[in-house]
Amino acid sequence: MWKVKNVFLLICCTVFFGNSSGEISEEAKTATNQFSLDLLKTVLENKTGNAVVSPVSVYTLLAILQQGAGGNTQQEVNNVVHAQPEITKLAYKTLTTRYKGSFPRQDLEFATRAFADATFQLKSDFKQTLINDFLSDIDTVDFNSSENAAAHINNWVSQATKQLIPKLFEPNDISPPTALVLVNALYFKNHWDNPFISVRNKAFSPSNGVEIQVPTLSQVEVYYAGQCACIGVKYVHLDFVGTSDFTVLLVQSTEKHGLDNMLNQMTAQNLTNIIKHTGQKRVNLQVPKFRLKTDSNLSDVLKKLGMTEAFQDNANLSNITDQQIKVDSVIQKANIALDEHGVTAAAATGMTFHYMMAIIHPTVEDMDFIADHPFLFFIVDRANHVPLFAGRVTNPSSQ
Repeated sequence: MWKVKNVFLLICCTVFFGNSSGEISEEAKTATNQFSLDLLKTVLENKTGNAVVSPVSVYTLLAILQQGAGGNTQQEVNNVVHAQPEITKLAYKTLTTRYKGSFPRQDLEFATRAFADATFQLKSDFKQTLINDFLSDIDTVDFNSSENAAAHINNWVSQATKQLIPKLFEPNDISPPTALVLVNALYFKNHWDNPFISVRNKAFSPSNGVEIQVPTLSQVEVYYAGQCACIGVKYVHLDFVGTSDFTVLLVQSTEKHGLDNMLNQMTAQNLTNIIKHTGQKRVNLQVPKFRLKTDSNLSDVLKKLGMTEAFQDNANLSNITDQQIKVDSVIQKANIALDEHGVTAAAATGMTFHYMMAIIHPTVEDMDFIADHPFLFFIVDRANHVPLFAGRVTNPSSQ
């Protein structure tokens, strides 16, 4: 049984794409995984308790920003996403094409849209990049009417996430001098390949000396599972019905309350190796049901990771427009529910751009996996190792 105390929730959707093989490059996989871990660690530094984020949703918008940036502004974004613009553009065209394609036995929605002010002039090449490489529609809105603009964007987000995220923006988030808003939305739902029959209250330890009773899923099954002694982790993949493209990956520290230390030691290569693991064990699995949501202001997170100039008055976004703009904010809302039937998760990320104020315009072994203390979990597209969501559960009984 796996004990959950401080739990990281990471839903990874990874797709390997190339021109003929349908896989993204190894360089793109490594870059996305590194960013996912950077994002998760940095977000959790300033959060206590449960948390969930979607690395792939943020990365998509950063990849678009990369294409529109120049000079040092672009170099800072390159450093944050760990890849050059041509790498991310090809990879995310492939990912978006795949995610918008058909997964007949699961429910996956992945969409990007640009909302431009009526007076804002996008460069033709950037428009074509949005449309052809990121499969994004472009809407014209009037940010002088912030109530209507917010309602229009929120309605699109709500539809894309099947009403799990009904509101991403408040009107004052996108009032003038907003010039452009980029939004990515993600929805995922699927059922277990081996549904859980047993659901009983069991002890969960959120911290030393504390125990609570929470509804816990239990069964003994053969899973892809293992341990990594180098950083002290135990992990198990939970498969979905009808597909090998995605799994939920649960990761916990072998030390009962050692999740934070374990995460600090984890590298992108560690994470990649865990995602790619193919060894099977017969696992005595116990994991609590949980439902959680997180609202994240990612502007400070991205600045801490090294992307600062894009937010400043000297931002070089000259490949987007000839008008002077800068990034104003990056926000995300994400939620997830895991129960005996499967997983449902959604995320929406918004990046707002302002006119600069100076020119304002309008063979198996046995293994126990007992989640009764902190653990990590991932929904993984095992082909490409690209995380869709990431987070932490410290108390499965709270949201």
